[in-house]
Amino acid sequence: MNKKGKKNKKIWLLVILGLIVVGVVATIVYIAFNVPSPKELSTGDYPESSQVFDRNGKLLYEFMLTKEEFQYLWTKCQRI
Repeated sequence: MNKKGKKNKKIWLLVILGLIVVGVVATIVYIAFNVPSPKELSTGDYPESSQVFDRNGKLLYEFMLTKEEFQYLWTKCQRI
C-alpha cells in the first residue's frame, strides 16, 4: 500500500472513531437530561404493577401493589 492509501485509511479510521465518541457522548447527555430526579419519583403516588402478555400482545395477568406493600417488599429486598 502506498503512503497516500495509508494516510487515507488513517483519516477514515479517525472519522469513524470520532463519530463513535460523539454518539456515545450524545447518548449519555440525552439520558442524563431525560431521567427524572429521585425526589420527583419519591413524591408521586404511582401504583406498582407488572403485566404479563402472551406472544400476540394479549394481556394475561396484571399484578398490582399499593405503595405501602411495595415499600415493605423494597426494604426486605435491600436487607438481603
